[in-house]
Amino acid sequence: MNHNLSRSLKTIVSKSKANPIVDLVQELFHSRNVMHLAHLKTNSYAAHVAIGEYYDAVLDFADTLVETAQGCESNLLDITIPAASYEEPLTHLAKMKE
Repeated sequence: MNHNLSRSLKTIVSKSKANPIVDLVQELFHSRNVMHLAHLKTNSYAAHVAIGEYYDAVLDFADTLVETAQGCESNLLDITIPAASYEEPLTHLAKMKE
């Protein structure tokens, strides 16, 4: 586990009643599902590959965040995954950036 990530997560979680890690992870899981739908719907091979790389990487990142936060808190997080539907990939990523 990355020590700096662990320390940062512990600080974030301890300062907030609502858990911002849970909020972020839920958004990441939602994004993964939106992008998987876009991956399956594209006619472009390049977009198909790029979107596939995104949803694989975001899933690994979200998993690392959850496991690190749970280790910091010694507590399992209550995470739900919002329903997803197709969105145009670049529009979705722009919303995620905001």
